[in-house]
Amino acid sequence: MFPSLRVCLLLAAAPAAISQFIAPPTDLTNATGYMGIQVRYKAVPTGICELDLNVKSYSGYVDVAENQQ
Repeated sequence: MFPSLRVCLLLAAAPAAISQFIAPPTDLTNATGYMGIQVRYKAVPTGICELDLNVKSYSGYVDVAENQQ
């Protein structure tokens, strides 16, 4: 493959590769969970995961070290 063609293909693919990454959320609630593990979460708007208006949904992250189980 010609070097200039290779460069053109890489440049053409770059926007698609970059668009797969979204900015991390900034509106999370920080809490300490079981055994002192850090938890970050937020409420999911009604109708996204659950259609019953009486059910609340949450989504988030648990920060654990590499050697934690």
